[in-house]
Amino acid sequence: MTNKSAFDTLLRIKKSYKIFNRMDNDDIRSICTDVKFRKYKANEIIFEEGTVDNNIHCIIEGKVSVYTAISFSPIRTLSNGDVFGEISAATGKKRIATLVATSDSVLLQFRFMDKSLNLEALNKVYVNLIDLLSDKLEYANHSTLQI
Repeated sequence: MTNKSAFDTLLRIKKSYKIFNRMDNDDIRSICTDVKFRKYKANEIIFEEGTVDNNIHCIIEGKVSVYTAISFSPIRTLSNGDVFGEISAATGKKRIATLVATSDSVLLQFRFMDKSLNLEALNKVYVNLIDLLSDKLEYANHSTLQI
């Protein structure tokens, strides 16, 4: 698929992804760049812990497992509708986990233009990132309490 068709798909499915809450198509057009589909085979590494990258990934189809340096088994499995990579994309810091496609998967990958002049859209996306990170922290706390 071309970048244009990937971008058109992003606009069509945005309601399925929390990262785009409160954002209209113009907001997304003004801050998203390098939008493309990426296909991964089962057991293919998407990215590794410790690497630096500013891509955000939305799972369109498939499953992705999350591993850390101290885990021998996945600490979490993500699937359709989940978003990952937002922490490193927002902070510029190293990835905190390795992500591996558990099954053949299709991801929509993009970057935010943090130099966008649309400050209102940037504000919306950062509020959405805080919501996503809050959900992930809540999940991690819940998982820790079950141990």
